[in-house]
Amino acid sequence: MKIELEIPDWAAERRIVILAGIECLAIKEPTGDLKVKDVRCNQCGVCCFDYPPTPYGTDDEGKCNKLIFRRDKWDCLARTDRPYRCLLDPIEEDIGCCITYKKG
Repeated sequence: MKIELEIPDWAAERRIVILAGIECLAIKEPTGDLKVKDVRCNQCGVCCFDYPPTPYGTDDEGKCNKLIFRRDKWDCLARTDRPYRCLLDPIEEDIGCCITYKKG
């Protein structure tokens, strides 16, 4: 599916994020090109171990209190109540994330 969108001048110099439900699909930083996700999250949970700091608090291991292990993957119980910063992928951080983006 292809979507064309005219970005108004007031938004051109801002971060633009496109979500598919609660998953980040594409992002454009103010000074960069549009990047579209080409490898999705494998739900390893690494980004939820004290990154970013969570409003839900962390357990003794340092993982978010909304994170639970189910059927060989980590799942977030916050669902649509996730903070905005948890919707963005940690691809710029060196935490071993599998998610990748390509130029859109």
